[in-house]
Amino acid sequence: MTAEKYYDALVVGTGFGGLYALHLIKQLGLEVHAIDYAADVGGTWHWNRYPGARSDVESYVYRYSWDKELLQSSPWPNNYLTQAEIQAYFQEVARKHDLYRHIQFSTDLTDATWDENRKLWLVKVSTGDVFAVRYLVTAIGILYRKNVPDIPGLEKFQGQTTHSSTWTPEIEYKDKHVAIIGSGASGVQLVGSLGGHAKTLTHFIRHAQYILPAALRPVDAAERRAINARYDEIWRDVFTSTAGFGFAEPARPVFSVSAKDREAIFQSLWDQGSGFRFLFGGFSDLAVDEAANKEAIKFIHNNVSAVDLKKSPITAVTSNGITTADGKSHPADLIVFATGFDAIDGSYTRIDIRGRGNKILRDQWAEGPKTHTGITTSEFPNLLFVNGPGAPFANNPPATEEGARFVADLIAHAEAIRKSGTGTGVIENTPEAEDKWQEQLETIAGATLFSKTGSWLFGENIPGKKVAPRLYFGGLSRYRAALANIRSERYSGYEFGES
Repeated sequence: MTAEKYYDALVVGTGFGGLYALHLIKQLGLEVHAIDYAADVGGTWHWNRYPGARSDVESYVYRYSWDKELLQSSPWPNNYLTQAEIQAYFQEVARKHDLYRHIQFSTDLTDATWDENRKLWLVKVSTGDVFAVRYLVTAIGILYRKNVPDIPGLEKFQGQTTHSSTWTPEIEYKDKHVAIIGSGASGVQLVGSLGGHAKTLTHFIRHAQYILPAALRPVDAAERRAINARYDEIWRDVFTSTAGFGFAEPARPVFSVSAKDREAIFQSLWDQGSGFRFLFGGFSDLAVDEAANKEAIKFIHNNVSAVDLKKSPITAVTSNGITTADGKSHPADLIVFATGFDAIDGSYTRIDIRGRGNKILRDQWAEGPKTHTGITTSEFPNLLFVNGPGAPFANNPPATEEGARFVADLIAHAEAIRKSGTGTGVIENTPEAEDKWQEQLETIAGATLFSKTGSWLFGENIPGKKVAPRLYFGGLSRYRAALANIRSERYSGYEFGES
């Protein structure tokens, strides 16, 4: 029988959320260990190494706010970061803060069971190790469990196939017939990167995207010095904004200006680049008012065209290509599935996680995940999420920072109670608290256009998955305010086993 390895806390995942959670829990003086299925730090940026993989958030705010030295010194030559540059940044953080010695790589979480008598989690992993831990801190990431559609005949294909998240340098695409299925961020980046090298490239699109230029450009020394000098102000603006992307979010509605001025504003946003800037950086109502949104679409339509694959869906994969419902055969030597992920809760439901009374997490979330502020879920004591279901839809680094800080605060509060002898220090939210948060998720999502468009944000991309809000669309600043309010009320909505 494998001997248990005891730690105060186990962190699962070493992307933005996990690496910071590991650092914070280490600062509490607890014995903390971390595991990651990957071979190095970086989270999704370790896995997604396909040609053209790049952040869609500007370099100066796609990083941690809390390490002031690295803000000044960490290199970023362009206004957007490549995959390699992002992973190098994670490695730099892990080395500087002595985190590597706490991390066990190539180790996947397979199941976790709450032991009510011992008040701890028994955690089994792919290496055969068994951990006994008081706090199970999961930062698995919202884009982890890859989604590959079940297409008839795929097993007969004689060429190469890959999902965008499992791309390797050995994959051959130059002078090949390439088929890319999917048109999210990965699909768009792959088309741009492979199109100039493939013999032919066929892009199979289920939902047409509105594509804006990224306006990739170098950042010179003078601009970098100006940003470095303003970082305190920049982060203050980020954390008090809705989306947290580092640009101003005007309060003006689309129809508050003349048609001529509206066109000029849209053109300026187009020239600056970034889909997020276009959505949030010019007008306040593009995501909530359909008429306003149509004005943006009208402008973009002047610049691009789209093809609707729904008119001729894929019917089968053959030994040397893909056939569609219109009878056409599309030759392929390489099929790339840029089909996204069973996102957010899918990262967790693949694991056998059993809480109080042997309750299974995937069963509890069968009708959609429910959490208290994206941090905990009832009946699963001391199971803590960083950027889990119910976390804010916003720039990922500052959003995960908020979650990690709150997790660390909960643990510190629980430890104080446990050590004082006034309670067990077991963290669990009440069902009423998560119902109240879920009501907010649904109300706010229902007021946006996100809820009216099928997407992975609501689970629509996975057949049979319950379509429901999985993120908080109220904005980063309101999320921070909600967490601050809970702290000020001595962690309202939580119980700590106090006697």
